[in-house]
Amino acid sequence: MAEYQGDLYHITVRLLDDTLVYDSTLIEVDYQFASYTNTNQTSVVISQDNAVSIYNDAWISIHSFTLDGDFSCAIKSDYYGPYVIETPKHYYVLKDSILKMTLDKHPDITYLGAQLYLDWTREDFMYYFLENNQVKRIVIAL
Repeated sequence: MAEYQGDLYHITVRLLDDTLVYDSTLIEVDYQFASYTNTNQTSVVISQDNAVSIYNDAWISIHSFTLDGDFSCAIKSDYYGPYVIETPKHYYVLKDSILKMTLDKHPDITYLGAQLYLDWTREDFMYYFLENNQVKRIVIAL
């Protein structure tokens, strides 16, 4: 992936008869976020209008949806596994490149952060918030 003047491109570099050959494919115009989601080179791209597209390694869209609220951040592990997109209103949890669940954030609660916990036996999504001046944690098994 590469960005040039606000547009997202997929760049391929290969050796052909002792010459480097570059190919570029325009993926998204004026996007706001893009990232690989796992080791299979699946990627997530969020456009300026909060449309989310999930692409496979051949840059073919395999899943899409629209965020309710503006994109805040992405939460992912360094390895294959779940991926979370956060907005002020929701956590969008993706697993195997499909939207698995949408968790509502309540406007009267102060959210402190979120993380993914992965090991050989389980995958959890955790988020932290304040309640009665105490830090609370919710753990959701994925």
